[in-house]
Amino acid sequence: MLRQWSPINEFYFVVNDKYKGVNADSEMAIQKIKSTYNLKEAAILTAKDIENMVFKLEDDQILSITGSIPDPKTKNLDYTVLNEVIEHIMLLPLNAKSNYKITLPNWEDKIKFNNLSSETAGLLNSGYTHIQSLEEYLSNNGNFLADALRDQINDIYCQERNKNHGDDLFWAIVERLSPKSQSMYQITVIIIMSKYFETCDIFEEPLEKNDFANKTHKFFGVSTWLRKLYPK
Repeated sequence: MLRQWSPINEFYFVVNDKYKGVNADSEMAIQKIKSTYNLKEAAILTAKDIENMVFKLEDDQILSITGSIPDPKTKNLDYTVLNEVIEHIMLLPLNAKSNYKITLPNWEDKIKFNNLSSETAGLLNSGYTHIQSLEEYLSNNGNFLADALRDQINDIYCQERNKNHGDDLFWAIVERLSPKSQSMYQITVIIIMSKYFETCDIFEEPLEKNDFANKTHKFFGVSTWLRKLYPK
């Protein structure tokens, strides 16, 4: 390579990791190459990296490379993304030796604000303890998948919140997201829901006291101004 292309300032090794990530030895090897040949940059490009690069291109550039332009809305309407994530998490074994530290979110106020029962809170807490498997999968995939999953779950929540409330809303979402009405699917879905419950993509965020006071103040301020402008 050096005989054919010289000088070489950057080196990228493309690996089809099938969205599973590469091991630490590979990362160390690429950094050794960078150091040995005094390169400005060297890195491993995985499927996630290539996908992210493609979706930063203009439509005509994507078309010339892939022959078609992927439509995020089309992928979002079917359940391909969701089912892909569910299947991955379901097949993972429990890892008793994991060094991943889990700290449960302090979401008691949000639980109460959305009229969720202690039983539902327990399910969300239990789901969150397995969040590592979801986070690792999303980190090994491109931003497209993570965004599509978030948007799909939020879209279902927005549809169901007009018809259900509290625990009924929670279980309506579980039912919509689960490929089958079986516990192994529902448990996996609740793991996913726990992530988006924390990020407030599903269920309402309770107003802080200061926010409520500010909104109340603005409301009465506008009301006073209107009465002065249009007296009876």
